[in-house]
Amino acid sequence: MATKIDILYIEQSTRHGGAEFALADLIAYQETDTDLILGICSWYPKPWFENLKSESVYTIALNSKIKFWMPEFWTSLVRGLSRLSQTIYKNQLKKKLTELSPRIIVFNCIYNFNEELLREVKQAGYKVVLIVHALEWQNHLNAVILSLADLIITVSDAVKGELMKTLPSDKIHTRYIGAKRIEFDFQDVTRSDYGLQNEDFIILVPGAISKQKGQLRALSLASDLLFKNDHMVFAFVGGFDKSEHETEVAFKLQIAQLSSKVKDRIKLLGFTKDIGRWYAMADMVLNLSKPGESFGRIVIEAGIFNKPVIASHLGASPEIITHNINGFLVNPEELGEVDEIIKKLYGSSRLRKDIGRAAGDNVRENFDSNECACSLTKLICEKIL
Repeated sequence: MATKIDILYIEQSTRHGGAEFALADLIAYQETDTDLILGICSWYPKPWFENLKSESVYTIALNSKIKFWMPEFWTSLVRGLSRLSQTIYKNQLKKKLTELSPRIIVFNCIYNFNEELLREVKQAGYKVVLIVHALEWQNHLNAVILSLADLIITVSDAVKGELMKTLPSDKIHTRYIGAKRIEFDFQDVTRSDYGLQNEDFIILVPGAISKQKGQLRALSLASDLLFKNDHMVFAFVGGFDKSEHETEVAFKLQIAQLSSKVKDRIKLLGFTKDIGRWYAMADMVLNLSKPGESFGRIVIEAGIFNKPVIASHLGASPEIITHNINGFLVNPEELGEVDEIIKKLYGSSRLRKDIGRAAGDNVRENFDSNECACSLTKLICEKIL
């Protein structure tokens, strides 16, 4: 007899970032702290689901014999083949829905959203929840699509406010997402292992390198700051967004034009599972995202490690940061303002410690991962189950 599922998550993201890890944290909480029977349908095996119960993750791919389907496959297909792939995926997913017969289907709406699939799911009588992260990538969520959902969860009031312009509705609710402290032995963290000195001032710039995340702005700051300050280091943690070739070319070209004195103190680390080590080693965190950013998980992660963060005064960052108290909010276009704050933090270990401690207190009090997951789970159960 087929397993009956309470909540089936449909993960259609082709990227690897904070929103995806947030979903994995939510599901991990529901697996261990609730009696809900869960399932996840995904295009291909994904690293953010590695620690979940293996029997709950169902891979839906063109060829199930192929173990890994990389995101680049989906973003590089010619248009006609991509459409064919989507059709095959949708048909396989419909078979899985019939087999599992979930009470609720949750679409984690990140980058790719299949409107036709949603319509068919509703016609089959399933209850539908949409988790909306950022309208920058989900501007196709029009009033017709939103009206089909039984419940819509946004990850910040900023996103909710934008959605309400499209569909004023009492079925739209905000639930913040938290983040977990990344587990490892802090005693193993030594700067010398990464060619760094104890006196170096490490500015951590996390996130996939893309137009959205603002690393080109950070790089523009680095060229001047590193030239004038011998012990500053900029560490970029995150791979290039394969769908933005122009951004990758511009970023590499900008680095190639720097002097060797500056270039040696720019660390391009790519995607790493050791990001917790870099948060631990960093002196501050820089997040100069453009409009359209969703929740701002980087701000939460910085707080987990008691690090001061400079973030764009956009999206959810103002919902997390109180300026000059537990972080700094800036106009990402005003690099002079950012430059001055970095210099203040560089020159004052006391300021770094005070702002970092306040950031940590704020995260522990308001953005605990389990409490956020609990609140979101209760909302789904109260409104749908």
